[in-house]
Amino acid sequence: EINLITGIENNIELAAEKLCSEFDIKLLVVSLGGKGSFFMNKNAKAYIPSFVVDVVETTGAGDGLVAGLVGGIYDAISAKDSQMKDMKSALESLGEDDLKRILAKANAIGALATTRPGAMSALPTIKELECFLARVR
Repeated sequence: EINLITGIENNIELAAEKLCSEFDIKLLVVSLGGKGSFFMNKNAKAYIPSFVVDVVETTGAGDGLVAGLVGGIYDAISAKDSQMKDMKSALESLGEDDLKRILAKANAIGALATTRPGAMSALPTIKELECFLARVR
């Protein structure tokens, strides 16, 4: 989809740079499906690899990734600034380590969502996520 929006083929980083500069995007995250994800903000950009799981169906994978992303951002911003007055500044304040940790967890949630049929019913519990991450690290 980022290719369609920007007209840039086969270069996610260049497409991300174009979007971020043209639209003043403070944090851009691109799902790469089974290949993981990519993020960019003013501090950093990186590819975060996916996790290898036995896939049953992929219906809830994107929902899982977004849920993990939003939850991780909320937790990270809350830890830094309990007021959260300015979301743009808060997103810009997330460093590379923060974003790598957030996206790794989000990727894990997306991956686990593919191991069972359904969408919402396939999303892992916090305990399932923690057990999975403990096994793969």
